Amino acid sequence: MTIKANTLEIRSESKSERRRFVLSTVALALWIAILSANLTYLTSVLWPSPVAAENSFKHRMILARFDKNHDGKIAIEEFGAIHRRMFKRLDRTSDGSLSRAEFTEENGVENERRVAGFIRLDRNHDGLLSPDEFATTAPVVFNRLDRNRDGRLTPGEITNAIRSQ
Repeated sequence: MTIKANTLEIRSESKSERRRFVLSTVALALWIAILSANLTYLTSVLWPSPVAAENSFKHRMILARFDKNHDGKIAIEEFGAIHRRMFKRLDRTSDGSLSRAEFTEENGVENERRVAGFIRLDRNHDGLLSPDEFATTAPVVFNRLDRNRDGRLTPGEITNAIRSQ
């Protein structure tokens, strides 16, 4: 084997030497690829992105507050507490019912999907949603979030819900 000005030139009559060189080059390339993949994984674990860290923090806070049996998941019964809290948050006038504006407006703009939902939920057609009328949405929302249909919201399902907001 000889080296000429920044190039590697193989001069060998032996096939075994060429084969060994090719195999060692391939092995080196594989080692570099594996090392790179491991470093990428370790970097994502040790230094997660700010969005991932925020989502992780949010889902831990949700579990800490609403996971009453501490099994790491939120059951439909535990989800009811989240839903009641959502009702209170939407009830900006604190009168115990939701007006069409309270239910349908996001940042001052009426959301068409929510308007259709409001009309469907207002069973007595009084223009207000009572806590009981609003509560009928809890199982529907829970089932939409429960992707694996096991009756419990896992941390992954909670994170997906946070991301989709």
